[in-house]
Amino acid sequence: PEDDEAQRAQVTAAFEAYKGKCKEALWTRFGCREHWAKIEPDKTADLRKLHRERLWRQYPVTDFNALRAKLDPNNVLANIVIIRLLSPK
Repeated sequence: PEDDEAQRAQVTAAFEAYKGKCKEALWTRFGCREHWAKIEPDKTADLRKLHRERLWRQYPVTDFNALRAKLDPNNVLANIVIIRLLSPK
């Protein structure tokens, strides 16, 4: 399906709908959360803010950023999601 944009969009929409139902029914009840590396770029600033706050609350982001600065000082391994969600304000 990755070669057919319409089919890819349909699969993505179906997955997002399923994920939304799981989130509503299960995440709060069982303390679930999306793996941080599976977070897609947010479509709105509000969603990005919520993801950012959650990640900073749940993970040692300051320690991660210290290691990231030491091991990848030129941000070769960084991407827009990492920069937006995990960089210091």
